[in-house]
Amino acid sequence: MTTTSPDIQQNGSATCDDAAGGDAPQVSVLIVGYQSKDLLIDCLTGLFEHTTGLRYEVLYVDCSNDGSVDTVKTMFPQVRVIENDQNLGFGRGNNFLARHAKGEYLLLLNPDTLVKDNAIGDLYEFALQTPDGGAWGGVTRLPNGALDPGCQQAGPGLLNALLLLVGLGSFASPDVLASHAKGLDVPSLSGAFMMLPRSLWEDLGGFDESFFMYCEETDLCYRVRQAGRRVLITTRSSIVHLVGSGSAQSPKRMIALTRGGMHMSRKHNGQIRVFVDAALRWVYSASRYGLGVFGMPLIGGERAAQLRSRHAPIVFKPGDWFGGWQQSPTTTPTQNKHAETQSV
Repeated sequence: MTTTSPDIQQNGSATCDDAAGGDAPQVSVLIVGYQSKDLLIDCLTGLFEHTTGLRYEVLYVDCSNDGSVDTVKTMFPQVRVIENDQNLGFGRGNNFLARHAKGEYLLLLNPDTLVKDNAIGDLYEFALQTPDGGAWGGVTRLPNGALDPGCQQAGPGLLNALLLLVGLGSFASPDVLASHAKGLDVPSLSGAFMMLPRSLWEDLGGFDESFFMYCEETDLCYRVRQAGRRVLITTRSSIVHLVGSGSAQSPKRMIALTRGGMHMSRKHNGQIRVFVDAALRWVYSASRYGLGVFGMPLIGGERAAQLRSRHAPIVFKPGDWFGGWQQSPTTTPTQNKHAETQSV
């Protein structure tokens, strides 16, 4: 059972700081923002309203200079704002925050999420009850209540790629709703809501910073399993994931997803496997683009246009994704003079 810090906010949630008897937080919540100020307000509001019985801290870094830093300092002075002057990307941004974290466990949380029903506390309790785990996640749902596809990711592999190509991708993905309270071993977790022990995070070196975005959590979960620890998901903990507030089908996101997948393939596979993986990705997008061109009478004009828009960059510009994130920045971010700001 968790111990609640004496420092209780007016909303009833428990936080930890030096004034609270010097007790270290049990969980450090890491949030990396990019043009997400409005979403972030809702995320933090829900987090502080619905997280109870837990000593925790919240760290935030903005990667877009969207004004969210000033907003957070004003509306949520208990948040530790770690300032930087670069677009770090998801993986580097979380590594950056983790270096400042004080908690025994790290929770990665997207700013486009809504925390409900003590989801963070429940996930922490689940982690304590499954000590052979090395990464734990809860179920993420879309605003309409449907399951977020991101929380039932298929593992890397040609068989899963083939199943996706022939329209049987659901057979490659774990049935996370079957996990119940005991948890379910999965190949990967969604980086939108994932917890790890800080000690294991440091042993593994956190995210591989050669991934600018997408598939870095798949790579991390792969390394967790290689270290002999389980990767688990549970229905005991659930949040809402807004999935980028409508950007899920954008061509830019599709390119980024594909680059991330190819980066993962290049890191862990030989040259022949990489070429086969790339060919399967191209054929998949070509088939969807073809459906958008020739299947308009069957699927409608709007859906056909979406398919063409989303898959055209993959079909016609393979050079933009085949190399993965080879040209992504890898330097350490430069901090401002007053890198960390926390109002007390």
